[in-house]
Amino acid sequence: MGELIQQIRHIWENMDKRKRLLFGGGMGLLLLLLVLVIALSQPEYELLYGNLQQVEQDEIIGRLREMNIPYRKEYNSLYVPNASEVRAELMKAGIPKGGIIGWELFDRSTLGATNFQNAVNYQRALQDEIRRTLRQIEGVVDAAVIINLPEQEPVFEDEKKEPTASITLNLSRPNMLSKSQVQAIVNFVASCVTGMSPERVTIIDNFANDLTAALRTSAALDGSLLEQQMALKTKMEQDYKRNIENVLGRVYGLHNVAATVNITLNFDYQEIRKETYGDRGVPRSEQEITESYTGTGMIPLGIPGTDSNITQYRIGGADQESTYERNERIVNTEINKVEEHFLKQGPTIERISVSVVIGQRLSAAEVAQIEDTVAATVGAVAARGDRVTVFSREFFTPTPESVPETPSTFPWPFVTVVVLGCLLLSGGVYYLVRRRRKKESTIDVVIGDTVEQTAATEEISPEEKKRREREEFITNLARNEPDTMVALLRTWMSED
Repeated sequence: MGELIQQIRHIWENMDKRKRLLFGGGMGLLLLLLVLVIALSQPEYELLYGNLQQVEQDEIIGRLREMNIPYRKEYNSLYVPNASEVRAELMKAGIPKGGIIGWELFDRSTLGATNFQNAVNYQRALQDEIRRTLRQIEGVVDAAVIINLPEQEPVFEDEKKEPTASITLNLSRPNMLSKSQVQAIVNFVASCVTGMSPERVTIIDNFANDLTAALRTSAALDGSLLEQQMALKTKMEQDYKRNIENVLGRVYGLHNVAATVNITLNFDYQEIRKETYGDRGVPRSEQEITESYTGTGMIPLGIPGTDSNITQYRIGGADQESTYERNERIVNTEINKVEEHFLKQGPTIERISVSVVIGQRLSAAEVAQIEDTVAATVGAVAARGDRVTVFSREFFTPTPESVPETPSTFPWPFVTVVVLGCLLLSGGVYYLVRRRRKKESTIDVVIGDTVEQTAATEEISPEEKKRREREEFITNLARNEPDTMVALLRTWMSED
């Protein structure tokens, strides 16, 4: 190995400047071609599956290794060449299962299976089938299902129990599912198990929140009036919140505005009946009677009334001329009454509280302007006790999670060694060339200085002329043929 290095070094030293540059450029070009060939020979990777669990990743990777298919893993995704063809092959093998074995459990039937084993296998298959379906819901990363199937035919009728289901959902974030979605999951699970009622289904999430508690509370309430009132309150708060964020988002950006609205509503039903009586009565009916008589005969004389009706009043004679006239008026009156009926039906707003957070640092004047804008947007009334609070501070930005390094089939170690070798070779060439140039420049300076000083101080003689010719010859030889000059110096040194 040492002799080979000495031979390479001897060959390198015998090369002139042009050959060394050509050799270095050829090595660099060869390295570039090698890197391009390796890069172009790598297949183009396509997404095979994404958002995989660790169990699914291990299952797929094991199958890909059996099929001798290269792969690349990036966090929870797998990339392979010709993803569609590989996916079709995996589907034929029933992969990925994700550790889930549904009704496929009965594909391998055994003759010696007992009724107990069949019942346990049925329970396992039913649990995994429900789990497989729940994982397809948007926002549900994974699910764990436990079903309790009591004995369907107990000895005594009062010992019969309904089946129950306990489900744990792994959600991407808390409060991911709405109340209607939770109710849909409960109905789905209850319909999958024979004899199960929706009240026997319990669902929690990975944040330890009981998702079915709200359903049980709602069912315990007699009637839906409270639900309607809460739904109306929530809708009003969401509408006000959306209006505030839309108004301020045009100025500061939607991602820099967060609003919270709390509305206190009064759902009281009020009915007022009012009756008012006047000081004087109101005429309801009126009757007027008029009688008159003129002639002779016996008619009663006197003023009509009690005194005239007794036997002591006077009677006119039969031949006496007489005149009779009577007027009577009867007026029926009733009490003056005014009846008023007022009906007040909710809801009415008793108080509005608004909190707004701006993701920027603002001055006191800007905060005051925002408070006035928000108060005008929600219709806040100071006399009613409404309150608007604005807080300005930069939002917290979470640090991104470190993504694990993705393994690659690209031969980086080999390429690194080749690149470092080329760099060292290029550095050695550059050092030798620079050293040779430095020697040549040193010889030029010495000889030039001597010639200039001699020409300036002495006249040229024949001996001096011959000496200068020899110096010029040596100088040209050192410049143009450095190897020959080195051999000549070695010869002179050996002779001495």
